[in-house]
Amino acid sequence: MTQNTHNTGRRDFIRGASLLLTGTAAYTLTPNFAFAAGDDLLEDLAQVCYAMYPHKQVPHDYYRACAQGLLDKAKGDVALNKLLSEGVAQLNAAYPKPFREISADDQVLSLKQITSSPFFKTVRGHTVVGLYNIPEVWKYFGYQGPSFPHGGYLDRGFNDINWIK
Repeated sequence: MTQNTHNTGRRDFIRGASLLLTGTAAYTLTPNFAFAAGDDLLEDLAQVCYAMYPHKQVPHDYYRACAQGLLDKAKGDVALNKLLSEGVAQLNAAYPKPFREISADDQVLSLKQITSSPFFKTVRGHTVVGLYNIPEVWKYFGYQGPSFPHGGYLDRGFNDINWIK
């Protein structure tokens, strides 16, 4: 009987710890929407993120939050800051208008020309994590979130997706 109580206590502890970690991760991934007005680099990077991973149903503020996360990383990193500034300058120099003001087709063409560049790889890598790890974005794709803290998918609607036909 003591053994069973010990195992139950351990399971409860592990379950509680996993819920706490999941909640903490969700809180830390929640975007901060306090943007500097008129920040051209932020707006250009947000548009680059959108051009790489365009989802019309996702509000543009989430792309700005993703770009802001990248700029926050660059604050303490001179090389990253230079890479981002020069990468955006290169995209802006390709057309008479800034990157964010050209057509979506031209944006894609511009990005295809630099796919092997460190700028492209850095922004792409950050966007995959920075955009798709925002719990508020999940609802736009019908993703209910991780199943582990809730006991897995077996008893949690593993077959209720309606977007695959």
